[in-house]
Amino acid sequence: MDNILTFLASWLGVILCAVFLVLGFIISIKGSAKGDERRFETTNDHYLITRKFTAVILAILFPIIAAVVCFVLGYLPFAKVKTLTPIFVIIQAAIGVIAGIVTIVLLCRAIRFHILVNGNDVSVTPAIGKTYQTSFTEVRTLKGVKENDRVVSLTARTNNHRRFTVTEGMKNHEIFFTYAPDKVPMPNLTKKKAG
Repeated sequence: MDNILTFLASWLGVILCAVFLVLGFIISIKGSAKGDERRFETTNDHYLITRKFTAVILAILFPIIAAVVCFVLGYLPFAKVKTLTPIFVIIQAAIGVIAGIVTIVLLCRAIRFHILVNGNDVSVTPAIGKTYQTSFTEVRTLKGVKENDRVVSLTARTNNHRRFTVTEGMKNHEIFFTYAPDKVPMPNLTKKKAG
């Protein structure tokens, strides 16, 4: 029993981080943009908005850093003391589960989230949830956040109370920033400081 607790005190967090990383990839890739959605020529009327690859890298780095922290915690000298080993198992499990949940959310935001614009039609696949269809004619408001007299994000709210946001950190955001205001009357372009 002592060997099992010592093993768990050393490796449980690392194992949980690895399991949640694989689970996060499976969940996020399941709903990601399909090949036919990605293989078309980008025009002003037909384009795909996704997060940049750096978001995926950051989502992968998070559980790796958590696993390193768990590994170091597991090999501290007092982690092998019999009376403290159960505490380290609990700490390892907590770090592993929290890092795993955050990893799944980050991977879904980085890989699964995308917006496909085809003329006036918009298909939004959120990080978590089902894909929904809308159009620019259904957009009730389009609010922009400006920084130094340039738009850094646009948030569209539809008549059926759905919303999606396009920021500077996304691929093809400049097309959306340029042509979405022409397709939607913008009664509410607000100027807010970003950051």
